[in-house]
Amino acid sequence: MGKVQTSVMIDEEKRQLAKAKGLKLQDLLDEALNRALSLDVPGQANLELEKEQLLNDLQILEKQKEDYLQKHDQQVNEINFKLSYIDNQLTKQFQDKEEMEKEKQFNYIIERAKHDGEVGQELQDIIKDYILTYGVDPEEMVKKVNYLAYGQ
Repeated sequence: MGKVQTSVMIDEEKRQLAKAKGLKLQDLLDEALNRALSLDVPGQANLELEKEQLLNDLQILEKQKEDYLQKHDQQVNEINFKLSYIDNQLTKQFQDKEEMEKEKQFNYIIERAKHDGEVGQELQDIIKDYILTYGVDPEEMVKKVNYLAYGQ
């Protein structure tokens, strides 16, 4: 059978939908004519067309999935980087604050020892608490207090 060129009027919206789905109007027209004239095995062309359409849809979806995952992986990486930066800043601030508090308490101990002239029970308790809180070597602490407070 030879092919003949003809013009057919179709709804523009349906033509755009078919085009968007990657359907070829010629294939659709051939299939409709074959079905109407009972020239095909019932459903065969329809199944082949459906298979082709599904493969096309699958390919489009796989591409969209890949693009989506790449985009969101990048966003996740950016957020993780920002969180890591913030964690580092918070850790540094905490360490700085802890170091300042440690220094403040140490200076208090020295000033208290200078003022009292001796290390009484209350000051001993403060020193013990300092040693436990900051993990300071007790012998080193005694040496520092004696040196700084009493010049010994």
